[in-house]
Amino acid sequence: MSLQKLLAVGVLVLTLPVSAFAASKLKVNGFTTAGFSATDTKESYAFADEDGSFSESTIMGIQMRFSPNKTVPISFVTQFIARARTDWDMSADWAYVGWQATDSLAVNIGRIKVPIFMISEAYDVGVTYPWINPPEEIYGFANVPFTSITGMSFDYNYDLDESWARAQFYIGRDNIKIPALGLLVEGEITQLAGFTLSWGTDELEIRFAAVGVKVKMDLLDVLFGTPQAQAANADLGNDMISALATLSLANAGFGDPVAAATDLGAVIASAAQFEQVFSLIENGLEGDAGFFSLSGRYNGDRLLLMAEIGKRPVSGIPFPDTVSGFVTMGYRFGKWMPHLTYSSLDTSGSDLVNQSQSAGMIGVRYDIQPWAALKLDIQHIELDDAQYRSADSPLTTPLTSSGLFNQFPDLTTFTADVPQSLNKINIAITMVF
Repeated sequence: MSLQKLLAVGVLVLTLPVSAFAASKLKVNGFTTAGFSATDTKESYAFADEDGSFSESTIMGIQMRFSPNKTVPISFVTQFIARARTDWDMSADWAYVGWQATDSLAVNIGRIKVPIFMISEAYDVGVTYPWINPPEEIYGFANVPFTSITGMSFDYNYDLDESWARAQFYIGRDNIKIPALGLLVEGEITQLAGFTLSWGTDELEIRFAAVGVKVKMDLLDVLFGTPQAQAANADLGNDMISALATLSLANAGFGDPVAAATDLGAVIASAAQFEQVFSLIENGLEGDAGFFSLSGRYNGDRLLLMAEIGKRPVSGIPFPDTVSGFVTMGYRFGKWMPHLTYSSLDTSGSDLVNQSQSAGMIGVRYDIQPWAALKLDIQHIELDDAQYRSADSPLTTPLTSSGLFNQFPDLTTFTADVPQSLNKINIAITMVF
């Protein structure tokens, strides 16, 4: 948030009547995770490589809830988050006015969390789950490139005899940044609407969510404006000039005309393929995406079981459909909880992007205090086999998987030169205060 906006908020608070403060209630909470990640690869995978990174998991957040008057069921909630991976740029993850219309119904207007998956609302509060980071295959920004929107939500809670039920409905729009092809592509959610239904007891929760999204972006400008694309275009131009000059000399008796003509033909073919590849992408793309998830969680005195499956169909934009999910089992021994997780991501339906992979994780959590935990996770990740491209694609080679590596692809094949497997270690301390 800019200094001007902070000052404006300060002036507004200072102008509130003293009587309002006398009856008001301001509650402030914070949370943080400080972590280190490293892989056994020189290529960057989810913001970490063999040199290690303190950026992937490290965040700081603060949440404030202000209730102007106890007799009026209205509150203002804001949550600011700064992430090391985005150079500590602070953003408002929550910033809404809430109205408790009835004992069961709450209406929120402003910037709200989008509860697409089981722990979406607590994504940044590491104390609430066993791992350092939720499984990237389903919770990573490559699958869902946003966590909040500007809009409105309706939250209905109903208590049964020994269980509870919850229904959430939300609509909105927002600007987003989509991680794709090793880039961050700016886009716009022009329309979003979704709902979440859940039922649970003290130990069990079952949940279903569905969201529809309309998206606009200018991928072609971003991609063609990269240094790699500009260099490839310049190299093709230089190769064309050189091949034409060589052919002219050969026709004048200074060389082999057949060989020179063959070389020119190869350059022309490369230029045509380069043009065809970029013809797969249009500017001003408008498309649709859907997000669906089904999840369950059992959290007993000792045993923890969690499972979730999500699906993302896409149309109108050159990103793949995805099916992702995970299953986790943990067991508590006093303050210790070792846990195992298997997760996978399967992508299809794109000539440009293949991120299919699977991962196994073994981890341990130690509860220093009820509000603080020390965690260690060790992962092994395997990238899946290459996928065939569509019949009308100008690219004939199979589309190899780049997994969740942050690598810019080769612009003649749209594949990245990355390892087929890797190991990763994370260690972090997380707390709320």
